Amino acid sequence: MDLEGVTDELYGAPPEQFTARRDELARQAAAEGDKALATAVRALRRPTAAAWVVNHLVREDSDAVQALVALGERMRRAQSTLSGDQMRALSRERQGVLRELVRHAAALAGGSVSASVTAEVEQTLRAVIADEEASAAVQSGSLTHGLSYSGLGTAGAGASERHLRAVPTPAPTDDTRGTSPGGASRAAEREAEREAAERRRELERELAEAESALRSSERAATAATTRAERALRRQQEAEEEVAELERAGEAARERAAAARSTAGTAADQAAAAQSVAVAARQEVERIRPALHGS
Repeated sequence: MDLEGVTDELYGAPPEQFTARRDELARQAAAEGDKALATAVRALRRPTAAAWVVNHLVREDSDAVQALVALGERMRRAQSTLSGDQMRALSRERQGVLRELVRHAAALAGGSVSASVTAEVEQTLRAVIADEEASAAVQSGSLTHGLSYSGLGTAGAGASERHLRAVPTPAPTDDTRGTSPGGASRAAEREAEREAAERRRELERELAEAESALRSSERAATAATTRAERALRRQQEAEEEVAELERAGEAARERAAAARSTAGTAADQAAAAQSVAVAARQEVERIRPALHGS
């Protein structure tokens, strides 16, 4: 086990698996007697959602990232030569490339990327174009935070190098420090305090992300419930309308049946009247000759 391999594994895995796997690997390194590696592994910070999306993009489509890096190099060369026309053309190209690459990164991440994470991903990729340090950090595939560029350098969540490099330099052991047992003890205490503080900050960040995700899911659930209630009301209204139409249809069928019955009776009566009329005509025709002959 080495730090490079551990880093590649952790920052290539989904963020929700990071902490448990990191702690497991740190315990494994300690059990193997490599205290320096165990300390370095425990110091690795879980990536934010945006950092993980960028790390995943680097692993899944390095060619697209390299094209972005190359665009940044061309823009910096054009800026150094003060080529206005070239800078304007490259700026238009940058907008299109960034828009497409952010969309591509979200798709590779599964598509379930919030607007705030998308904005942070775009900021990070924009920093790649503007700054060589950001470019190198992104290409490492082990960002812990998103990056931004203000024109005065690259900044992470605290504008420190710690946010540009996922892998801290392993702390020297007591053997290399040449400290006394008392000094080593105090150093160990300080290291433990530092790790505890880092762990607390990480837990606070994870809690903030979880609470943000909870709020988003609650808003989505509320909206879905509202849509479901509206759909249910429309369904009930449609069913009532169908029932009303069915009742009206039944009444119309009853009226039609009654009309058919009345029509049948009238037809029978008309036929009977016609028979009586025929018989009467025959009687008239029988009597008339007899009357004239007398």
